[in-house]
Order: sequence, then C-alpha cells, then structure tokens
Amino acid sequence: MKEWSYFFTNKERDEHNARMLYNSGKPVLRINASNQPDKARGGSLDDAFQVPNILHAREDSRMMWLSNTNKLRGIVNGTCFVAKDFLYFNNRRAPDLPSCLVVDLGENYRGEPFFTDPAKRTWLPLLPEEVEWCSGREKEVMCRIGYPATLCDGLSANKSQGTTNSGYAVPVLGEKEAATNGTYVMVSRATNLDRVWFPGGLTYDRVSAQLAKPSLKERVAEEKRLQALHQSTLAAWAARTGGPAAGPPHVV
Repeated sequence: MKEWSYFFTNKERDEHNARMLYNSGKPVLRINASNQPDKARGGSLDDAFQVPNILHAREDSRMMWLSNTNKLRGIVNGTCFVAKDFLYFNNRRAPDLPSCLVVDLGENYRGEPFFTDPAKRTWLPLLPEEVEWCSGREKEVMCRIGYPATLCDGLSANKSQGTTNSGYAVPVLGEKEAATNGTYVMVSRATNLDRVWFPGGLTYDRVSAQLAKPSLKERVAEEKRLQALHQSTLAAWAARTGGPAAGPPHVV
C-alpha cells in the first residue's frame, strides 16, 4: 500500500522527494526544458505556469501534474501518476526534453485505453506543454516547453488540499504548527484514520496549542459569520419566491 508524506514547508518536501528519488538505486533522468530566448531559463515556476526548467525523475517515480490539460480524462492540476517511460524521437537523448512521457494514472484516469495491453489500461502518453509569459519593462515574450510536473512522494500541506490518500498518510508535524489548520489538512487526506502514522508520535500539547491561537479564533468567527449570511440569504430567497428556503437554482 502506498505511503505519502506531508510537510509544512516546501523545503522539507523537496528534501524528502530528493531522498526518495536518489535512494531508489535506479538511474535518475535529468530533463531540460526548451527555452526561447535563452534568458527564459531564469523564469520562475510561477512565471512559467509550473513548467520547471529542470526536472529530475526516474522510472516508477511518483509525480504530480500541475496543469489542467484534459479534464475529461482526469489530467488536471493535482493529478498524481507514476512515470513509466521516457521516449525520445529523432535521435534525441537525455538530458534533452523527452518527446513523450508515458505515465500510469491509475484510478485517476477517465477515458478509453490508449494501449491495447489490458495491463496498461490506465497508461497514457503525455506531451510537453508550451507556455509563454512577458518579462522586464519591455515585456519581452519568453517561451518554455516542458512538463508541468513535480515529484510527489512528499507533498506540502498546501498542495495536498483536494487530494485523497487511500494508502498511508505520514504527516511530519514538527514541534509547532507552521500554518493554521495544517495538521488537519494533512490528516484529513487519509480515507481511514487507521492508516495515519505520526513519526515520533503525537502529543496532546502539540494539538491543543492550536486552539488558543488568535488566527484560529478569527477563522471560527468568520465561519460563524458566513453561516449566518448563508441562512439570511436563504430566508431572503424564500421571502422573494414564496417557496422553501432552499436557495436559488444552481447555474452552470
């Protein structure tokens, strides 16, 4: 059963992912994105829509896609997958950009099989994506072609929001809460509390200390305000329509 570790900081997450990558004993592949002009290499992940200039991976790496590429097939920001192969065409080779990344999306995949082999029912080739942004006072156009992906043996509490973990969840909490409700976010990724493991254990003081924080009290007060606003909105809708306070119809 898969194990996922959760961290408060990106630094802790990245260090964990690097350990998992290099301690596997398998060859590690360096993937260089294509940048035009050359100065586009300096573009940040935020600039380049989460397409990294350099990506390290290996066969069977657990990774996360960071782009809403194909919602119908389940290839969206936050989709986790396993890298199965890196294909190079036209005499290209590493560390150049692979022509295609073959992945196993597992239960995340929705759609018809791409491969005829039943064992590869959830395997799919992913192509590199091209992104553009403007840089500097002159708004020079920068272009990068690469894979919007990252390693995900470890996830930050922030990035893990919205994901579901059917395996083991390993929240690495540290001595204090680095972000309000971070512990809750990490633990609630698991579908079964019997599969949550706290390295070093979990003390009452570590959890109860969060209850006295002003930030938490502010969030509780805001939640109460929103609940009251919700009820008053339903009551106003009922008075306007003469019907039950069920709220306006959902519009797509």
